[in-house]
Amino acid sequence: MNLLLVRDESSRDSFRDLFRDLFRDSFRGSFRGSFRDSFRDSFRDLFRDSFRDSFRGSFRDSFRDSFRDSFRDSFIQGLIQGLIQGLIQGLIQGLIQGLIQELIQGLSLRRSYSLVTSYFGGRQDIGFFFVSSDSVLRGHSVLFCEISNTEPTDRTPANTKPANTPGNTSANTPANTKPANTPGNTSANTPANTKPANMKVDQLPVPCMLLGEGPHWLEDLQAILYVDVFSKALRRHFVGSGRHQVLTLDDGGLAEVVSAVIPIEGEPELYLVALGKNLSVVRWSTSDPDQHTAVPKVIQTTTDDHFNDAKCDPRGRLWAGTMGPLDEHGELAEFNNSSLFKLDQDLNFSDWVKKVSISNGLAWSHDRTKFYYIDSPAKCVYVFDYDDEAGAISNQRVLLDYESAGLEDQVPDGMTIDVDGNLWVACFGGSQVLCVDPKAGKVIRKVTIPSKNVTSVCWGGADYATLYVTSGTLKMSKEEVAANPSSGGTFAISDLGTKGLPPVAFKVDLEKLRVKMAV
Repeated sequence: MNLLLVRDESSRDSFRDLFRDLFRDSFRGSFRGSFRDSFRDSFRDLFRDSFRDSFRGSFRDSFRDSFRDSFRDSFIQGLIQGLIQGLIQGLIQGLIQGLIQELIQGLSLRRSYSLVTSYFGGRQDIGFFFVSSDSVLRGHSVLFCEISNTEPTDRTPANTKPANTPGNTSANTPANTKPANTPGNTSANTPANTKPANMKVDQLPVPCMLLGEGPHWLEDLQAILYVDVFSKALRRHFVGSGRHQVLTLDDGGLAEVVSAVIPIEGEPELYLVALGKNLSVVRWSTSDPDQHTAVPKVIQTTTDDHFNDAKCDPRGRLWAGTMGPLDEHGELAEFNNSSLFKLDQDLNFSDWVKKVSISNGLAWSHDRTKFYYIDSPAKCVYVFDYDDEAGAISNQRVLLDYESAGLEDQVPDGMTIDVDGNLWVACFGGSQVLCVDPKAGKVIRKVTIPSKNVTSVCWGGADYATLYVTSGTLKMSKEEVAANPSSGGTFAISDLGTKGLPPVAFKVDLEKLRVKMAV
């Protein structure tokens, strides 16, 4: 539809003269002919009673009060209050049924409208009335409207520029984010529950496990190292050649699980393993058979049920947590009776967090002032203040509460950090890995994994741009596993738009370690 407008008093007079000149002759001729009789009959039969009653009733009082009080300030306000309440009720009921059928025949308004809008320069200040822009009205109503002090617009939202406008490269960027590829923010534009265009999730050609855990990238071997928990075995997959080595740990049957493995700096064939109640050291060479067995040397023991996740801080001190026993259904049998320990370079062993149920994910901020930690049954990611010099943590508080974040059906497990300082958290029971902004305490991305029970994550591969993910079939029925053949698999996610940093090996006094192993 098109809009006819009157701006001020002088424009109104001009409009009146123009309207009279343009319409007088054509309308008079039409009215004198067929339209006069039909209009008279329609007005007398259809409009007379309804208009008379309407005018005597609501329209008379409404229009009088509205015209007197409102018209001098706002023509439209008075028009709406008076005309809509009175005239439209009578006009629409009578005029639509009779008058319009005659009015629309042979009456063209396109030329008249064009002249009027040209005369007023297309200004849109005060609404007057609008009609269809068709050359000939065909069944369209003539209505009154209001537009107050508006200028023509291009419908672009205020304070924004159209997409692809020069100088506006982030037109579609959500508020408070940086455009993609901004230094230090390589994944800023990836919405939650979506993935970058080229992101890939590939399952590695390795056996599925009841419970895989503790992935760690070996730069010198270009291999992903991880543990097969209930098989009490270490696995090492060489991504270039596809070779897969398995080292079974023989501790005489003392332990039921192996839960973590960390390389020892300065000794490329030595690994620190969390095996049941013990922290032990085992030797494993690339020259060993692909299926091999070794006897580990114990260097530290806990009185808790058994160790779980472990990782080294930026200075190479080992932090290893414990957990309670599991029942026959794989459920935790005891709560709040475990701890988080630290084993430093001199092999001093100390307890830092008590009343833990299942100690899991660990990560440190790049500025070495924050320590991030997960106690799985609490369904929380915690943050501590971290003293890098002393290797001390304090001031524990909640960073992300899974239940408050709508993630109550899953459990936080292993964790790592990317170059942007964002945390990547494995979700056991959730078939996904979350990316968490620790400054905002919010989930900013979700990456779906084709395995229900996702257990841990680490960065590796070329330039540390691949996220390796472990999982397990623990607590899944045979039917679930059969229906989801990727369950328990190990995965490599590439092209995430961000990357990680090299992991830290255990930096121990090697002489003291040799003495401990000789005992």
